[in-house]
Amino acid sequence: MARILGSFTLTLIAGLVLGAAVHILTIFAIPHLAERNAYARFGTDTGASDLLFPNPAKHPPLPQPDPAVAVAACSFDLSKGPVVASARLDASFASLSIHARGGQVLYALTDQAATRGQVKLTLMSQAYFDEFVADSEEATATNTLRLVTSENSGLVVIRVLAAFPSEMPEAKKAAESLLCMPQPQAPRS
Repeated sequence: MARILGSFTLTLIAGLVLGAAVHILTIFAIPHLAERNAYARFGTDTGASDLLFPNPAKHPPLPQPDPAVAVAACSFDLSKGPVVASARLDASFASLSIHARGGQVLYALTDQAATRGQVKLTLMSQAYFDEFVADSEEATATNTLRLVTSENSGLVVIRVLAAFPSEMPEAKKAAESLLCMPQPQAPRS
């Protein structure tokens, strides 16, 4: 009897451990296997921004959106070279965040990084950055922030606060000004 009980207990423990391992691995694998992630839902092929909120007719609703914040996103793909993300920030508060394709936040910055109401980021790989610094005499001469990332694709998301309901048109305009375009290649001499 003790032998059967011991064998049953061992089988039960092994089954529980195996079940827990399968559940944990499944939960960790969901973001990598999901086909309808934020990049697939909100990424654009043109690099132009797409107003996500308030714009309920065009997109499914965002989870728990703040009614005082206009949100827009544009996608980037670094496989063909650096991408310049720019936005006009005339509103009271705005933030930009760069997300990997899987959703991880790579960088975030606020409107305090803007120069004369304009924020301009150049997203690039480490290899391109090394080449850029080696080839460029004016590597630090521009007002562009250079962000090096190991991710080749993702989303740039802008959130613009409308402190009062009457400021929502300006917030929407600032959010829609977000643009992600390939960096123009400088002619080589």
